[in-house]
Amino acid sequence: MSNDDPIRAGIDAFLDWATERGHLQAFQEITQEFMEVCEEVTGMDFEDVATVMGEGALAPVFGMILESYVSIEYESGFLIDGFLEETQALLPLEKEYLRALGRSVPSLYEVVDVVPKSHLVLRDQFGSGELESIREEELSQTLVQWDWIFARIVRMGEEGHLSGCTILMESVDREEFEELVRDMATRHVKKMPKALRKSPGVGARALRVALRSAPALAAAFWIGARLERSAPPRLTVTGGDPMCPTALEYSTVEGPSAVAAVLDAAPDFVKTFPGSWLWTLEEEESPAVIRAFVKLDGDRLFVASMSAERADECTAHFRDLFGLMLQLERRWEGPIAEIMAVAAPSDLESDELLEPEVLEAATAELMERHYRGTLDEPVPMLGHRSPRELVKTAVGRERVAAWLKYLEHEQGIHAIPAGNPPFDFLPLWEELGIADLRR
Repeated sequence: MSNDDPIRAGIDAFLDWATERGHLQAFQEITQEFMEVCEEVTGMDFEDVATVMGEGALAPVFGMILESYVSIEYESGFLIDGFLEETQALLPLEKEYLRALGRSVPSLYEVVDVVPKSHLVLRDQFGSGELESIREEELSQTLVQWDWIFARIVRMGEEGHLSGCTILMESVDREEFEELVRDMATRHVKKMPKALRKSPGVGARALRVALRSAPALAAAFWIGARLERSAPPRLTVTGGDPMCPTALEYSTVEGPSAVAAVLDAAPDFVKTFPGSWLWTLEEEESPAVIRAFVKLDGDRLFVASMSAERADECTAHFRDLFGLMLQLERRWEGPIAEIMAVAAPSDLESDELLEPEVLEAATAELMERHYRGTLDEPVPMLGHRSPRELVKTAVGRERVAAWLKYLEHEQGIHAIPAGNPPFDFLPLWEELGIADLRR
């Protein structure tokens, strides 16, 4: 929030009021809890974490501390209510927001759908399972489908709004986090008198108490994930290979027509222009990735790849595919623009490479072929059974749905930052008859 944000100004006024009334001990206790949980999860002192990440990078954590403080509830009522009753400096809408923020309960949400610059469709993992549409212009431009977020929904009237401190949860952390929160709720119930443990709604109330205590744990998991990524950056291609643009030049021993016929018939090559193809190496449970650009120019075949490892794969693949039809004449490395120009279609300028529409259509066709092919193949993530086989049982349907969500999420993570449209998985859900689980 900026300094001139009226909500920020209202929270600042609340902090001033709390200081004057001597209520800051609770704020200090919350801050200490966040630091201790962070140290327990990451194994690092909080000061060291701030040094490694930078205090600016911890802004979401400090915001979560502040929101936890605003939402403190005593037996006599919410702390924020005392401030709102006394202050005359805020507009009615600002008071309404702070009152709603104070009563909000953070939770873990699955991002079921994203409409960029418009809204998110969320499902509360600790709730009833119903979907909720939240108007959110900023985060809808960065989140992707099947992300997990820890957030507060501030409810004002019939509308809900995400508070200012929403953090992304990693899939692995999400499972452990959910288990820990449910354990907290169970322990809370066990502390109750036996006569109250079976009263109506006791489980929901215990979960509410656990979630109010969960921000410190969520923040610690978030920090841990950020620390794992804090190593010096290294340029890599999809799959993790170091980026090293590499080109290959082959002579066509039996003539270009014979080579073109082989490429046209090969299932892992997609023709984009006369004499130009895209090559992919399909990998189980991974989004289809273009591995190289191929161009036939006269009696020469040129290949451009983004890593030395991919060039090695291409060399081995061509040896199996062509036998003695091709002879490797030259291999070299260079800047991206120079290497890509080697395999640019002959009728395009070197800085055009491929028309976006053609590349998009070719990639979509390749991915469609790749993903549809996996429906009848054994998948390690599914116990080496095929998706089409597993959907015959209720448990199998759930497992296949989780697998499709994983694929959809991973593909979206790679596509959206690169400015590419995400692949439409809906036809696969429908073909398997589990579209009702895509929610």
